[in-house]
Amino acid sequence: MPALGLLVALLPCIGRCAESAQDHYRSDLVAMIDVVRDVRARAGSNAPGSDETLDRAALLFAQFSDAQVDALQTSLTASQFHVLVTEAQRGLRASAPAGAKNAIVAAPNVTPSFCTDYPAPVVYAALGTKLVTRHVIEAAEFTCHTSVLGFNTALGCEAPEIAAAAAEIASTLADFCGNQLSAASNTAMLETERSIGRHLNLQLDAPISTRASQVALDEAADAADSADTASAALQTQHAQDFVQLDAQLDDLVTDLAGLGQQLADIQSRTDELVFRVQATQVDIEDAQDRSADVQARATELNTVLNLARTQSSQLATNSATLASTIQASARQQRRDELGLALGDPIATAALFALPSSSGGRLEEAREVVIEAITALQSLGQGNTAAALVSLSTGDAHYNAGQYPEAWNWYATAYRQLDPNVAAIAGGTP
Repeated sequence: MPALGLLVALLPCIGRCAESAQDHYRSDLVAMIDVVRDVRARAGSNAPGSDETLDRAALLFAQFSDAQVDALQTSLTASQFHVLVTEAQRGLRASAPAGAKNAIVAAPNVTPSFCTDYPAPVVYAALGTKLVTRHVIEAAEFTCHTSVLGFNTALGCEAPEIAAAAAEIASTLADFCGNQLSAASNTAMLETERSIGRHLNLQLDAPISTRASQVALDEAADAADSADTASAALQTQHAQDFVQLDAQLDDLVTDLAGLGQQLADIQSRTDELVFRVQATQVDIEDAQDRSADVQARATELNTVLNLARTQSSQLATNSATLASTIQASARQQRRDELGLALGDPIATAALFALPSSSGGRLEEAREVVIEAITALQSLGQGNTAAALVSLSTGDAHYNAGQYPEAWNWYATAYRQLDPNVAAIAGGTP
């Protein structure tokens, strides 16, 4: 880092015995500019802006007054800002150019060429600095100083222009590859820049992320569509069978009515049997034919009913399978919602923090924490010892009827399972 960078690093420490909250915030602002500088260096000769612009921005941010820093903290707290900058730095270190690269963009016609090796942590860092620099422009109240530690008015009175130039560099870097042919790949990994905080706090939930939930819902939807298709086919078949049965029954009733009429006619003419033996024989044979036809139709009716019974049984089996799939998908979605709430340190979970007897899901949240601890214990990963202590503390509050405190300790145990988050955000509620 040049001499100017060393001066920037020392500026927040001049005239104080111990760093204040504002000093920490200013240090993070300078560190954010270093992140922009690092991302810009990866872009090579095609990178927007200049190092001089970033040096001037770093010097400007290091000289922010306490009042300006307090104004920035009203909408972006110091803890949130520190976590964002620290995670961006860690991601850049993890995606160092040495060794194999995690190429996110692989489209052959991407311009410039360095986009083909633009790793997801670099995209994250660029989006994070874009968000913060825009925040500085919107929230900071710039004032004109004639002299700042020996620097002339070229720095103090051009503060809005300097900050805007740094924001433009960060914005251009953030969108450098996002508008190329590989935008879908970057979007799938990071969603949008507004979800930066959610991606930061939910690293542990990656296996049960909303994408995994969406795949489960798609599979359930496919199963539902298949069941609907089978149901429609069965309904159509049943409708055809019922129409055929109705027609056959009508013919049978008509035939029986005609046969009854003929038998009655035969009975009424018994006195003419001697003279009409042949006619009576013909009538009897006709009745036998009709009886045989009735028997044949009854057999056909029995076959159709057996087929309908088999199809109904198959429909019941498919319905039971579909119900099981829907229940499993619904349960997984509920667990995903609880995982999101437990992993977000700034989330408001008033409904979740109530016991089930009051319409809440506090007991189910405890089950999610226990499942995560058990899974990580079997893998030998995660800070499960600290998580178990927080879980026990939460149980004590639950037994005492202190449900919001119990929720906070359960959430702490869940977040403690990720060493990175625990080290940054702290281990207690």
